[in-house]
Amino acid sequence: MDLSPGLIWVVVLLILLFGPSKLPDLAKGVGQAAKEFKKAFRESDDESHGTPQAAAPPPPPQPISHEAPRQVEVSQSVLENHTQS
Repeated sequence: MDLSPGLIWVVVLLILLFGPSKLPDLAKGVGQAAKEFKKAFRESDDESHGTPQAAAPPPPPQPISHEAPRQVEVSQSVLENHTQS
């Protein structure tokens, strides 16, 4: 592994800024952020390429009634009230 002087300066700067006790937590946070970024990138890439996602199944069809429609009887008083309005 070739360590460049720039990388060494970055590590020294991180140790000075955060201290050696905070570096593991910092590295864990960076790793989780990178993992979430890759996951979101893959999902958006799948959507743009038309990869089907797992979708909920459609609801079952309603049964068809073969009965004739019923006629509704309207009383004369309802008709009179409706025409007066």
